[in-house]
Amino acid sequence: MTLDLSKSTDPEIHLAATVLRELDAVASRTGAEFLVVGATARNMLAHSITGATPERATHDVDIAVGVADWDEVWQLGSMFGARGRRSHRIAIGGIPVDIIPCGAIERADRTVAWPGDFTMNTLGFREAFGSAESVLLPGQLMVRIPSIAAQVLLKLVAWYDRHWTSTKDAVDLRTMLEWSDSAQLLEELYVSRFDLVEMYDYDTALAGAHRIGNAIAALLDSSELAQVRALVQDPQLQVRLAGDMRGVFDRSHQRLIAMISGVLGEHEQRFVE
Repeated sequence: MTLDLSKSTDPEIHLAATVLRELDAVASRTGAEFLVVGATARNMLAHSITGATPERATHDVDIAVGVADWDEVWQLGSMFGARGRRSHRIAIGGIPVDIIPCGAIERADRTVAWPGDFTMNTLGFREAFGSAESVLLPGQLMVRIPSIAAQVLLKLVAWYDRHWTSTKDAVDLRTMLEWSDSAQLLEELYVSRFDLVEMYDYDTALAGAHRIGNAIAALLDSSELAQVRALVQDPQLQVRLAGDMRGVFDRSHQRLIAMISGVLGEHEQRFVE
């Protein structure tokens, strides 16, 4: 399915389209395939689902690129004049663009070792490529973004990686879970997963969150699913994450537990507050 934002008048969407158009032209010459991720992808998905901009704005663009090694990252960065170990961070029209490498560059534990001894967990990026959705932007530019399930997975992993220093991933996670029973997602919920609607006594917010959890699990192979399950099963971290989501705590916690139940495959287990 293609998300059509070609007629959007939102300034952030137009700015992203301008940046991505130049990036796409260069990437096509090098053969690099990229996926728009981060807050820019979140905004595109938000506009498609709700027609509105999320509460947290973005001032940069993040892209994931499948590469074999750092030389390919440096090569792409050099096309924009970047040099050396900061070549993963470029600027287009004054807008910062971060290049996140994934794919063959990843180690066996699904991490990437960045120059300078920084290690990033890239679990979810490769899966996001495989389940990506196309977006038509102003100027008829076609790009790809992660599906809602992949974006939730990426935010979940990011929060567990850096929750000691930032809550922004949790806030984004809450925003995305709040979309789970809105607009066409509500219709899809009733059509394809009415069993969940009944299981949650017609609380479609929780049924929708559980459905997203099921979709996350479907993206992963058995070893990757085991990693994610290990992350989400700690009750203390669940409470901390719900608090970091900054909404009404009880409701955030309910949505989170419903989503986790979907990840864990607890299809028949009702949520109990």
